Order: sequence, then C-alpha cells, then structure tokens
Amino acid sequence: AVVYNHNTNQIQEVNIIAYMAMQTLGKLPIYLLLMTLTFAISTLFTNSALGITIGLLGYMGGPIINMLGLNLKLYWLKFFVTPNWDLSQYLFGGLPEFPGINLIFSIAIIAIYMLIMLVTTFIVFKKKNIKNI
Repeated sequence: AVVYNHNTNQIQEVNIIAYMAMQTLGKLPIYLLLMTLTFAISTLFTNSALGITIGLLGYMGGPIINMLGLNLKLYWLKFFVTPNWDLSQYLFGGLPEFPGINLIFSIAIIAIYMLIMLVTTFIVFKKKNIKNI
C-alpha cells in the first residue's frame, strides 16, 4: 500500500499485511465500544433486539454526528465517543477531524466510556434476581 506520511511529508510504501494490521487495530475500538454498548443496553433493558438496534444505529450515526458537529462548530462534541473511536486517523501523522484531539485524549475518552458502560452493566446485572430453572 502507498500512504502519505504526514510526519515526514513523504509518500512511502508499506507492506499490505502490515497496513491491514494497523488499520484493523486502529478500528478495533469502534467494534469493542459498539459490542459493549449492545451488551450494556441488552442487560439494562433485558431486550437483545433493542441492544442490537442501538448498536447498529450508533455505528451508522457516528459519522453523521461528527459531520454535524463540525459543520455547526459544536466543538464540545470532542468529548463524545464518535470522534475518538477511530484510532486509524492518527496513523502516519494524520490529523483528527476535531481540533484539540490527540491520540492520548482519544484513548482516555474510549477508556472512560468503556468503564462507564461496564461498571453500570455489572452493577445492574448483580442486582437482578436470576433463577436457575
């Protein structure tokens, strides 16, 4: 694959396997967050269909939310998960969509959202009265 490296301002050639591995690892937080969201919603509301629907809507609505936030200059949306969940935007020195976001900030936002969803799900699941039939 041929990519433009923003750090060196040069075009460079990257092994296709390495490039695909980097892209996959960069997009992994998207899928982990959506799976955690689906799990959390289905646990909180005991409705798997609702969890799957909200997960799919989140996946499809993420780019729309980002685009509207940029066009309307809603820069507080940088604290929302959708501008931060695609870490592949930082590969080869790339700049993020929203100003004031960097790799460390994105990882912190991802970790905070994951922690909130998992802790909430764990607390609610422990309080449920599940009987073995």
